[in-house]
Amino acid sequence: SVFVERKNTIVSYNGNENWCLLENRIELAIKSKIDRLGVPLSNWNIRINYGIKTGYNKAFIIDNTIKADLIRQDNKSADIIRPLLQGKDIERYWYKNSKKYIILTHNGCSQLNMPHVDVNEYPAIKNHLDKYYKELVTRKDQGYTPYNLRSCSYMDDFLKQKLVWTPVNSEYRFAILPENYYFNNSLFMITGEKIHLLCGILNSSLYRFYLNVMFSNGTYQYGSSSFFEKLKVKRNGKEIDDIVNLVKKINATNYDKYYSKIDDLVYKLYEITDEEKEYITHKIN
Repeated sequence: SVFVERKNTIVSYNGNENWCLLENRIELAIKSKIDRLGVPLSNWNIRINYGIKTGYNKAFIIDNTIKADLIRQDNKSADIIRPLLQGKDIERYWYKNSKKYIILTHNGCSQLNMPHVDVNEYPAIKNHLDKYYKELVTRKDQGYTPYNLRSCSYMDDFLKQKLVWTPVNSEYRFAILPENYYFNNSLFMITGEKIHLLCGILNSSLYRFYLNVMFSNGTYQYGSSSFFEKLKVKRNGKEIDDIVNLVKKINATNYDKYYSKIDDLVYKLYEITDEEKEYITHKIN
């Protein structure tokens, strides 16, 4: 990066036509450490993708009552009904039970040699979707038939454990979702290596501050996957194993106990000074 001082601010250029206004030398020092120690996520063994676009949520996203009724009519319906989360369900390190589900009439997945779902094999679900046929047949996001969801080349990633994130009130929140959980396109996901480490670092106070500075004072596209591909995160260090172990333990009931411990480990990992910690705490609270 190149840094140019202008009056009371420092302009940081990263060489990709992106820039960021830093308020003072402390912000510059923090950003420099992250840039120096981190490795761009594009160089990790991961994939970044967004959630499912149904084209017409009213037909495909259902609640507990409709789910139970569809299964009561035909037990086979349960085979293509999956838990669904939305952005509002994601907290730091954990997620809420949305009590929402998606009718997963997917369009197949070549990576798994998986054919598209034939809705005629699920009569109760077909009857449900037929109520919205007019909207389904005219929507842009559809597959082989109006009943099918659009093609998704990474459908198999939903079958894996994944890190998801969403901006809530202009702040990013990251959580690990289990296998076979689905979510709509208000969320992005990362699958692949070290997702528990990424969850701990990206939820930390250091990165809450860093992401806020990068998005609020610069030209980075808010919420874009391209930004996250460029985002630098440290992969190695003696604190790594402890961060991962705590992330695997943290949940809604013990959040206060473990959050500050993860914060301290991330600060040590990035060589953050007491002065810099105090500045970060002031800026994010």
